[in-house]
Amino acid sequence: MRTFREGQLFLVTWCSVTMLEYPNRPNLLQSLPHPSELYLAKLAKGGWIMPDTCPPMQKFQRLFKEEVIQIAKDEVMDENDIQVFQAGKQVLN
Repeated sequence: MRTFREGQLFLVTWCSVTMLEYPNRPNLLQSLPHPSELYLAKLAKGGWIMPDTCPPMQKFQRLFKEEVIQIAKDEVMDENDIQVFQAGKQVLN
């Protein structure tokens, strides 16, 4: 979670610098994602989890998927809208 917050802060800084350095180029700012669009629950909106064959990584992926789904539910995302994919197949809770 800390990485996502750090990424959001990075995007805020990036947008600020872009506005200062290129004030006559609003298209540059429009091409950058808004910091609020960087959040873990977004992965539950059709995100992909890449599989691995070693047991420790499989356990991590399972726990990570469960956490993403729980975060999406905590953010009041409708269960019917939660879609996480793994190696081309849809994986639901």
